Amino acid sequence: MIPNKQNHVRIAANFDGEVELLVSVGDVVFAGQGLVEVESDDAIERLCSKQRARVVELLVDQDAEVAKYDGLVVIELLPDEDD
Repeated sequence: MIPNKQNHVRIAANFDGEVELLVSVGDVVFAGQGLVEVESDDAIERLCSKQRARVVELLVDQDAEVAKYDGLVVIELLPDEDD
């Protein structure tokens, strides 16, 4: 996850499938928390945050069909609470 100048990271689909959103805009998530699941005919992948972050934008709707590399969620990386 390499953030842009605003410290935002775009999470994208790794394969074609149907989306299940696990977060809403404004949610603060922790490292390892699921953001979205993508389900194809033979696989389910849960995409998780690698560090504490805030959800700033949902790029797809619940149950949307997406293609590989489509953007799903934008998060803003936040400092750990210990910092």
